[in-house]
Amino acid sequence: MPLRSSRWERSIGIIRFVACFLSVGLSIYPATAQTIKWVRQFEGSANAVAIDVSGIYVAGTVLVQIDFRFGVDSYVRKYDRFGNLLWMRQLGSSDLTEARGVALDGTGVYVVGDARGALEGQSSLGNLDAFVTKYSVHGDLLWTRQFGTSQNDNAIAIVAGTAGIYIAGFTDGSLPGQSSSGGRDAFLRKYDSDGIELWTRQFGTTDAAGATSVATDSRALYVSGYARLALPGQPHFGDLDAFVRAYDHSGNELWTRQFGTGKLDQAEGIAVDSTGIYVAGETLGSMAGQTVLGSGDVFVCKYDFDGVPLWTQQFGTVTVDGVGGLAAGGGSIYVGGDTFGTLPGQTSSGGGDLYLRTYDSPGAELWTVQFGTGQPLSGGHGVAVEGVDVYFVGSILGGTLPSQDTSGTGNAFLAKLGPLTRPVINEGGVINHASYAPRPVATGSIAAVYGTNLNDGSIAVSSSYGPDGKLGTTLGGASVKINDISAPMFYSTPLQLGIQIPVELAGQTSAAIQVTVNDQTSTPKTVSLDSFAPGIFTLNQQGTGLAAALHENGVTLVTSQNPAKPNEVVSL
Repeated sequence: MPLRSSRWERSIGIIRFVACFLSVGLSIYPATAQTIKWVRQFEGSANAVAIDVSGIYVAGTVLVQIDFRFGVDSYVRKYDRFGNLLWMRQLGSSDLTEARGVALDGTGVYVVGDARGALEGQSSLGNLDAFVTKYSVHGDLLWTRQFGTSQNDNAIAIVAGTAGIYIAGFTDGSLPGQSSSGGRDAFLRKYDSDGIELWTRQFGTTDAAGATSVATDSRALYVSGYARLALPGQPHFGDLDAFVRAYDHSGNELWTRQFGTGKLDQAEGIAVDSTGIYVAGETLGSMAGQTVLGSGDVFVCKYDFDGVPLWTQQFGTVTVDGVGGLAAGGGSIYVGGDTFGTLPGQTSSGGGDLYLRTYDSPGAELWTVQFGTGQPLSGGHGVAVEGVDVYFVGSILGGTLPSQDTSGTGNAFLAKLGPLTRPVINEGGVINHASYAPRPVATGSIAAVYGTNLNDGSIAVSSSYGPDGKLGTTLGGASVKINDISAPMFYSTPLQLGIQIPVELAGQTSAAIQVTVNDQTSTPKTVSLDSFAPGIFTLNQQGTGLAAALHENGVTLVTSQNPAKPNEVVSL
């Protein structure tokens, strides 16, 4: 059996807890430091994540009550880039259904997994069946395909490309038109976007094999997994080996590479970019040119497009380390998983921790993040990359994951990590909020602060007062200090902040202002102060309309038809 079979095989009656990448005590290497931008927690477990221009999609499982017992349904959830839930769809049978993978193309959202019992409009073929379901980007169910044998069949991973939809998994039987190798076999199946099966390939050894991940580009289709004994034409290194195989888009095998250490080895993730193919997995031995570190290490290796190995990196602790997700983007490779030890340069939370490690294309480590809640069980699974932002999904066994913006409760979560960006205040960027004139600002007056990266990316407005009767001094993840005095905040956007100049600065002619966001503080800028700063608010946004001036009754506006009287006190 695989080294860590719980990653893709269900223990009956138990939802597996596969977790992702957040927690207390974030410690990082200095290159491109990362911060947790937001976390969304919800019930169930989260097993896969994908992203397109319209949002982030998470697939997983949730406990449900069926008659007088509990069952398991699959779900897919869609979020926007600020972590707002847009929609959720649930799919189930009379028993259990687990979503294990999610993929996207220009026509919709695809979810794969396995089900015991018939899905709506489908037929059960026996024990666990594989399935693929398609939704529109708005959450409309478009079609479902349930397939398999009379034995156990599991769809583990999916990728969508311009040539079709590819599903990888394993079967204990013989899929239609295919032959069993004698034990558990890996399979690969291709559909078009309308759910029409185009071809299926089943392969293995006389013992056991399984496909755990799949990737594609314009050149070919790539699948990785594990095999006990030798795949056709390949050497067997001993016990369980890892493999990577390439097919053309018509289903013709191009090449296979089986590799290992003589101990338990398995591939769990695969990704491709313009420079090559990346495979991540776990080993109990020493990969070629590497050194075993503990009771279970992680490896990442790279192949060229002809299957020639380019490099291998093995890492871990003296305890057990696992990998659950792999993604490539922006010239970097992101591998995430879990550890019971302490990775080099990191700090353990005292329980089962999670980690994210990034390599560049030539195989040099860029940075590592390790974190945890101190709970004994966690496991990283599901990585997606967009530009400099990384999305992680998974589950934890209790606790609340910390970030600058955490909401929701439950064991499943979606988290967004991004590089730490220092806020910047523009030169001359602190001005009177009424006149917008480049002159000193007065203590107690409202001022605008202009710059970049001035908050956590949100748009926030505050009109509430604290117990002391004052406005809050943190808004949108940002805080402002002038001569180390916290400034009350009215609104917060990435490019502009609205603050009150602290009255404690009365009598001073200048002060240093700094903005702090996510523990990153801007370079100090000098702001000129005065005892008063003329400026009048107007009734339009251009500053050219009527002045926002009230007669002394505090109700009626001062206008040309109703002007102020001599010696009348007006309110501005």
